[in-house]
Amino acid sequence: MVVYTGNRVENNCPTHGDGFTQDDPQQIFDSGPQANLDAVKLKENDFGIYKRAFYEKIDALESNVTSSQTVLGTSLVRQFIEHQLQIASDLDFVKL
Repeated sequence: MVVYTGNRVENNCPTHGDGFTQDDPQQIFDSGPQANLDAVKLKENDFGIYKRAFYEKIDALESNVTSSQTVLGTSLVRQFIEHQLQIASDLDFVKL
């Protein structure tokens, strides 16, 4: 934060009445660069939050896909075994 000292010429505050003047030096706070830096940090933090949420969802999706592939593979193996047994049974029937 940058602090400047300046003279304030007029203050039309309702408690002081119209035309109240103050010639004493006052500190004026200019938080321009600091405010910009804070805004950048806030955006970075927001991006970090969204990034973490995104990666968590991707990890959950990966887990679901892996689980689905395992279930699908198991299901296909069972179906192949059933078909193999049915074909063996049909061949035995034809041999008779």
